[in-house]
Amino acid sequence: MNCISFDYRLDCCFYSEMADCLINSTADDIQIITHARPDGDTVGSAYALAYMLLKRGKRAKVVCSNIISDKFDYITELKFPDFEPKYAVTVDIASPELIGHEVELPIICAIDHHIKNSINAPKKFIKNDKGACGEIIFEFAMFTDTEFDEYLAKCLYTAIATDTGCFKYEAVTDQTYMAAAYLSRFIPRETAAKINLRHFDTKSMGQLKVEKYALENLHMYFGGTLGICVISDTLKEELGVSDEDMECLSQLARQIDTVETSVSVKPKEDGVYKISVRTKEYVDAALFCSRFGGGGHKRAAGCTISGAAEEVEEKIVKMYRETVIQR
Repeated sequence: MNCISFDYRLDCCFYSEMADCLINSTADDIQIITHARPDGDTVGSAYALAYMLLKRGKRAKVVCSNIISDKFDYITELKFPDFEPKYAVTVDIASPELIGHEVELPIICAIDHHIKNSINAPKKFIKNDKGACGEIIFEFAMFTDTEFDEYLAKCLYTAIATDTGCFKYEAVTDQTYMAAAYLSRFIPRETAAKINLRHFDTKSMGQLKVEKYALENLHMYFGGTLGICVISDTLKEELGVSDEDMECLSQLARQIDTVETSVSVKPKEDGVYKISVRTKEYVDAALFCSRFGGGGHKRAAGCTISGAAEEVEEKIVKMYRETVIQR
């Protein structure tokens, strides 16, 4: 009989320091903060970490500046004790602006997989070689000999699967697959199938309306290699859709075979637009967004640009011409 063993490598020094900060220290009554407009990685990672701390006898809870979507109800079902938090931990948050509200508590550490992190914390546990923050929490659970169960596995599987595009992005490594394989031991197959169906194969009617609008109003440049969709500040009301329905926009143009770079331009506040960039092969999205003061990952990044919508689009096209087309 052939036996398969996993050669899973843990950074013991990294996770030992993380354990000293979160488990072995006297820090208790911890508030775990997700980023605004929460996705599967920040939700799954935050709830997994809270669950681990609760199992260790700590008091912990998760907070978010926005309502967390019902599609994560199998994660948010976790009940928290009633207590007054004394410390905060940020999870999957690269900058204070992404939190969405002022944090009055001292942040004892930031856990993240973005290469640039500007959270003001004495400890930063960052591994930018991970495709998802959930991989960091998974390895932390392994290092601390946390007992896995179905709930913890569902949290971490959701975090890892959603932030890696169901394991199709470049950031996926052999250890990503091994983590998912290990987690699958604790999740019934029909449950895992339902999670995948919910996050990767199901769309709301509102999302389909947004996609229809985006495709009909997509602006193509440079032989169809750059696709930009500009959203008006009244579109949400006109279509009767939610912010969650509009999250699909950044990925949409990238589905076109000729497109290397997909950009969505959405109003953030008066005179300021939120830019989301997704790329395929040769454009570094984080580097491109850094030219406007933003950042992120090689294939997914963002920034903000001030001006009227037309001016913002012109700035993006001009920068793309100078840094990509004419390089």
